[in-house]
Amino acid sequence: MSIFSSQLHPSQVNSVPLMSSSVLSSLLLSSPDFSTPLNSASLQSAQLSSLLRYSQVLPTPLKSSPFLSSQLHPTPPQSVALLSSQQLVGEERSGVVSTGLKTSTHISRHRSSQVFCTPLKSVPLLSSLLRSRTSSMASMLTGLKTKRALVGSPESPVSVMVTILPCSPTIDLHVLGLFPITGEWDGGQSLLTAVQMAIEDINSRDDILPGYNLNLTWSNSNCSAGRGIRAMTDNLYNGPTRIVIVGGACSTVSQATSQASYLWNLVQVSYGSSSPALSNKARFPKFMRLASADTAVTSMRIRMFKQLGWSRVATIYQNYELFTLVNDNLLEEFSKENLTVVTSEVFKNSPVTQVQRLKDKDARIIVGGFYPEKGRHVLCESYKIGLIYPRVIWILIGWLNVKWYMEKDVTIDCTPDQMARALEGAIYTGFLYLDPFDTPTISGLTPSEFTLHHWMRNNNKTLPGDILASQGYDVTWTIALGLNATMTTLRETGSNKTLEDFTYTDKALGDLIHSHMLNVSFQALKGPVSFDKNGDLIGYVTVEQIQDGERRMICVVREDQEGTLDLTLARWEGGVPPKDGVLTYTLTLTLSPVLYGFMCTLAALGLLASIAFLFFNIYNRKVK
Repeated sequence: MSIFSSQLHPSQVNSVPLMSSSVLSSLLLSSPDFSTPLNSASLQSAQLSSLLRYSQVLPTPLKSSPFLSSQLHPTPPQSVALLSSQQLVGEERSGVVSTGLKTSTHISRHRSSQVFCTPLKSVPLLSSLLRSRTSSMASMLTGLKTKRALVGSPESPVSVMVTILPCSPTIDLHVLGLFPITGEWDGGQSLLTAVQMAIEDINSRDDILPGYNLNLTWSNSNCSAGRGIRAMTDNLYNGPTRIVIVGGACSTVSQATSQASYLWNLVQVSYGSSSPALSNKARFPKFMRLASADTAVTSMRIRMFKQLGWSRVATIYQNYELFTLVNDNLLEEFSKENLTVVTSEVFKNSPVTQVQRLKDKDARIIVGGFYPEKGRHVLCESYKIGLIYPRVIWILIGWLNVKWYMEKDVTIDCTPDQMARALEGAIYTGFLYLDPFDTPTISGLTPSEFTLHHWMRNNNKTLPGDILASQGYDVTWTIALGLNATMTTLRETGSNKTLEDFTYTDKALGDLIHSHMLNVSFQALKGPVSFDKNGDLIGYVTVEQIQDGERRMICVVREDQEGTLDLTLARWEGGVPPKDGVLTYTLTLTLSPVLYGFMCTLAALGLLASIAFLFFNIYNRKVK
């Protein structure tokens, strides 16, 4: 054990806030360049507990610090770990604050703290690093307002004490991630951030996979089946053995990869693929997803159409299996409910002809199925020919990005205002991505806290895919809990196998992992999570509407719930839903019996008079 301390004077305190414990650990252990004199190391619990895990300043976990990884190696295994914010304040001893770095094999922590374990070449090396960096911490640590109750009088010195204790090394479980960073749908960066956040949280827990670390390796799937297969096979044939696959987002990628991944006995868990085809266990035996199949919204759409008085509906969709299956399911259910399909249009490249046909058929309620890139073309063409609100209401799938129609696109010649005008009043039917009750999750985070931290990790930017980010976080917890249950079963049954023994030819262990993942149930960011026998999520269906350019929630219902939908929050021009077509009225006029009898009598008398005149003319035809 190595201990050192530095005497600091509290009168030198400035006002720079310390953002997180990861900042402190990075300053202490991985910053070789600091030279500013250290003024204070007084620590305040309330300041440390706000954003301990997700610092914008130095977000890199200590154990992946490039500086340490290049210099510090386990001979013998040593490590350091940062205490939680409640422990960092230390204890009062004659006006001296004692703060420390502590380790143990499994460290139980408050959810607002972060534990870091870093292999060290030697304890003296770390000690010398800390001593040489004593003057470096001022830029981040100075200015934390000193608690007089802890530091005593203004003239009292403050001592910073760092204690280094050994801890056991952990074993990496390698996870392969497929994320569409670029491509037809490019929301992968937002999802990648969410998965990384979850892995950091899981690895810092002593009650989830003790003795193991999840280690993510990811590739860009480009939202392309071919690129996805290439990325998966390249990773599986090279590098360490992966124990599970995360992704993809696009259904085309998940369908291509999950038809092959089970041959390596790998469970594949997607955070976003919603194609109904993926429920087919004959084709995709070890595929699971945190997204329900898009066909799950069909019954809710039909109930909504009936409540709003719409019986004439048109569809237009992009030529992908994802949208084709949803459209076929919709048409089948429409026929059962005696709803009229005005026209059903499919396009692959340019949708100009198909959009014009919608107008020719006088389509008013249009169900669209497309990715954002082609969807912007459809919307622009609709604006040009007058298929806009309130004449037309679009019905779209809920996983489209909030502002997908406003993204810059040089292939269309419509302005953002025109696109917004065309989509006003549109209805999105999808699935619940964040628990509206803000219930704390298994990780301790609430959905609102996750949203804030995720936004900060993305440099305070809104990215494509943000709407699905919570599912990236939840899917990682699903994997961790499934692996944790598998580990427990192996130990309880006295098996000589462990998780790290998994190989691509081990069907028994692969099946055991799959079985436990199907049985996972926990409180997630999107609410209670559980799976059906096909590995599909059992979740909630939502109805949203574009109101004054903003997407607003108007209804939430379980996908298996029957009954009337509460659509009171929907807004319409004139206060009533638009009509689904030109109204045709049949008006029947009737006469009173008296008038009818009178007119019949006159007609009969007229007929008799005509006959009489005819005979009179015939009889007197020779009279001159």
